[in-house]
Amino acid sequence: MNNVLLDVPTFLNFSVDDFSTQWVNLANKYNQLLFGNNSSENIDINQVINDFRDVFNQMTDDVNNSNRRQFCKALLNYCEISQDYRDWGNWIQQEISQRIDEDSCWLYCALGRYLQEKGQFKESFIYHEKGILASIEFNNEEFLAFNHLGAGITLQRSQKPEEAEWHLQQALDLFKMENNLYQQANALVNLGSLYDRFYQGKKAISSYLRSVSILKSIGNIFDLGRVLYSLGIAYLNVGNLPEAELTFIEGKKFSQETGNLYFLALIFYGLGWLEYKRGNFDKSYDLLEKAISNFNKTKETTSGYTKAEYPESEGNIYLLAGAVAIKCRKPDFSAAHTYLNEAENLYQKIDFNERKLANVLANKARIYEYSKDWCNAVDAFLKLLKIAKNLKSLNIAADAGVHLVRIHRKKSASLFAWLKLINNLGFYGIIALIKVLIQERERLFIKKKWHEFKILCTKNQTTYTDIAVVLKKYINTALCVTIRYKNLGNTIITSN
Repeated sequence: MNNVLLDVPTFLNFSVDDFSTQWVNLANKYNQLLFGNNSSENIDINQVINDFRDVFNQMTDDVNNSNRRQFCKALLNYCEISQDYRDWGNWIQQEISQRIDEDSCWLYCALGRYLQEKGQFKESFIYHEKGILASIEFNNEEFLAFNHLGAGITLQRSQKPEEAEWHLQQALDLFKMENNLYQQANALVNLGSLYDRFYQGKKAISSYLRSVSILKSIGNIFDLGRVLYSLGIAYLNVGNLPEAELTFIEGKKFSQETGNLYFLALIFYGLGWLEYKRGNFDKSYDLLEKAISNFNKTKETTSGYTKAEYPESEGNIYLLAGAVAIKCRKPDFSAAHTYLNEAENLYQKIDFNERKLANVLANKARIYEYSKDWCNAVDAFLKLLKIAKNLKSLNIAADAGVHLVRIHRKKSASLFAWLKLINNLGFYGIIALIKVLIQERERLFIKKKWHEFKILCTKNQTTYTDIAVVLKKYINTALCVTIRYKNLGNTIITSN
């Protein structure tokens, strides 16, 4: 530890209880520095995080039945912001198994958040519901807000957007009543995540920017890496690649300065996705390897204590790495299979994983197609089509259907094979294909209109009024197509 906590004579006279009190007092001091409303411009946030990490080391050495609950509460915010959980989740579970009374408000909240990070969303929501009821019973408004926040985070990741928004808004309103600026920023970033996840890009960006503004106003630079990563992803999702790049670069700077390896890994993932969208697959692959390397560092032992796993976040990185590996100048199908298998194993650990696993299967099917393993490719895409029907996802069905048609054309399939394909597609698959064909036709129509517009602009006799009329028609056509197709479903993380 960089700051000396105790001199030697004092150290020799301390009892075990004195040490426990010392660690708790220090943790509470660091909590105030990191999460209080006072500006931290004159505080070395990185130093505070490092000191907090060292206190966690000491607590792990000294933990016992008499001090474990105090340690749990003192570490609650640190564990969430740093993603450094170690055995903290087990400590919480041991405490809940005992008599908890008024402590149930924060213990249920703590376990709910920990389970959410582990991808156990069903159990997480159960504990947040218990936490809400306990907070009402014991009139604890602080953890009523925290439990609403946790419930909202879990519900959005469980594909329940309306319920999630209600809980997150409740949390934000309660944090405003308490004038808790840091947690207002935390609620806003989770509202942003909700909007981004369910295709409300403008609202997502607005929420993230409000969160960034609050964090900067209170000098909390450690958490800026997390928010700027999320903001960068939101810019990617609305197609604003230049702004996404600038945001990721700023987030990378803050994450490196504060040693936040978890969000540094996610920043590299975001940059990798950015280059993927630009078609720079080799550059994307290098960035994703950096993301994986940083994730591995977060799981390495620190002073002998193992950190937690992050199955969903890590799975997303391996999924994209698998998609990119088959797009590089020298496609590596073996590496792609390895990455996708790793993603599949990670996604198996989380609840509500059907769409995640469908993404993995879609990319494995592409590997078979690109390597001309027609039989396995057809089997994989037919399986994907069946999953799409169960999920009622036109987008996934269309993805499978387009590739099945393409494969049948490439291998010059017989009439019997085509009839069999039509039967396998069924009504749902055919409707999905028709929608894609219409979308492609209108995309080409827009491209044609844009070409006509550029020609018009080069003519000497063209007036500004002529340009304005044509431009208005072009924009209206483009908006109609965008609005019509924006809710088709989740996009598979590969290009066709």
